[in-house]
Amino acid sequence: KKVVTMSLISFTALALLGVASPALAAAPSPAVFAGEEAHGRLTWFAGTFDEAIVQAKAKNQILFVDFWTSWCGWCKRLDKDTFSNDTVVAEMKDILCLSVDAESKAGAPLAARFGVRGYPALLVLDFDGTKRGQIGGYLAPEDFKREIRRMRALGSMAELRREVAQKENDIELRWKLAQRLSEQGDEAGAKRENEAIQ
Repeated sequence: KKVVTMSLISFTALALLGVASPALAAAPSPAVFAGEEAHGRLTWFAGTFDEAIVQAKAKNQILFVDFWTSWCGWCKRLDKDTFSNDTVVAEMKDILCLSVDAESKAGAPLAARFGVRGYPALLVLDFDGTKRGQIGGYLAPEDFKREIRRMRALGSMAELRREVAQKENDIELRWKLAQRLSEQGDEAGAKRENEAIQ
């Protein structure tokens, strides 16, 4: 009993001093491991939203943001079925992916900023943080890939705005911009574009 007690005291003292044995230091954290497993096999960016924007801009990448909660059953199913699918992992290889707990201290304001109300909420953003599109709810792998491809094909909002500025009288371009703004919930912007067409 004395040996066990001394070992526990020694271990506790070392832990308080921030010293751990090499065997303990090498062991993976259960929380980290569980988190990685819980969110499928996509390569998730390990920094903050602002850091993800910086990296996306530097690499001219689309940013995919998965807003989830710990109690959301469809979020867990998305992780298991879709984010663990080999073809989905391949489809997303050139997109910067960020996983956000929407109820966390950092995640809640971000979810509010993008008007997230239900989960899972999957946003596709341009590298400057402008919303390109949103997927609401669970999608099976093939449907998810189809949506990602559709959003890739849309092009960035910045590019579309530049085109409209260069061709102000192009009704088709203005209509396209109005539709995109409406899809993103910017009804005032969509109204302005529709009024410019008339």
